[in-house]
Amino acid sequence: LAILFMAAFVRRIGGNTTGSIVAGLLFAFSGFLTVWQGQAMADAAIWLPLICLSVVRLHSDPSMKNVVLATFAFSMPVLAGHPETAAHLTITGIALAAFLAVTKPNRRFVAFFAVSGVFALGLAAIQILPTIEWIANAHHSLNDSWPTLPLWSLVSFVSRDVVNATNAAGLEIPEQAAYIGMMCFVAAPLALFHRSKRFVAFLF
Repeated sequence: LAILFMAAFVRRIGGNTTGSIVAGLLFAFSGFLTVWQGQAMADAAIWLPLICLSVVRLHSDPSMKNVVLATFAFSMPVLAGHPETAAHLTITGIALAAFLAVTKPNRRFVAFFAVSGVFALGLAAIQILPTIEWIANAHHSLNDSWPTLPLWSLVSFVSRDVVNATNAAGLEIPEQAAYIGMMCFVAAPLALFHRSKRFVAFLF
């Protein structure tokens, strides 16, 4: 699903067939999705490209079929059961919708997007309501501090070793498994030459 959704999204925003397939593979085999296989985090994260695809489709064609797609896409990460990842994906989808609404205004899109949001809340309510109850009963404090990662841990973006709890580069796995591959760093600047400048700007 991760490969399929990302390939479809990249194809929709102007990528060619090869680029779309490569993007799907890079996303699906990233450190985060690889190391959290079978966990709620990965189950939620795979829906990110479908969320983005649904927003783009709804913007170009505000119709009920695309409202249904957006409703499904936004509700699935919530139903996967990891509130934090679901929140991150929802914020990303809303940010993309806001970006498209500002750069190419379309009142019908804004209205249909709002409708899909209401439907998504209704569809995901079976998970949202117990999550709210759980958060209210879970320990949380603004006084607890989580240390900042050292600058050298940026190597996690190119460190693919996820076999041991502390990998060969000294990174803590799974928390610091952020591998995206050298191909991304080589290919990303090429996006600046692509005709889809709006999407390049947003994704950058």
